[in-house]
Amino acid sequence: MSADPGPLIPPQAESLLRAGRKVAAIKQVLDANPGIDLRAAKQAVEAFAAREIAAAAAAAPPAQAEAGTGTGTETLPSAAVMALMRGDSAAALRILEEEHGLRGVEAMRRIVEHKRTRSRQAARPRPTVARGDGNGMVLAALLLALAAVAAWHFL
Repeated sequence: MSADPGPLIPPQAESLLRAGRKVAAIKQVLDANPGIDLRAAKQAVEAFAAREIAAAAAAAPPAQAEAGTGTGTETLPSAAVMALMRGDSAAALRILEEEHGLRGVEAMRRIVEHKRTRSRQAARPRPTVARGDGNGMVLAALLLALAAVAAWHFL
């Protein structure tokens, strides 16, 4: 017995996914597979995308680092990084596809990798109090205020 290959991914869905249009690709899978539910179609499209990314990563040469872009941006040109900093992922995707000749799935993989790297850097805890900073003055003012309230109340 062989394993179930899953829902059919029509060629239109493949091209839509490569163009970065995941929702439209899921709709094509739903239309091509009567009786399939939305979750199964979404999982099929995501599994296809994962296989495409793995195949592209295996076939592609190692990414060349762009000079001067800093940590976490080695796989993206500076124009794409600037688009991502503006919050425009679609523009970054267009830059990678049109100006650098990457396929949609590979371009998406690089954008996601960049965002993950940046979020890991942002997630590092930063100290809120520097060495030598203290709340001694706040504590002294609080004690003085407490003594004044006690004196007023008891006298």
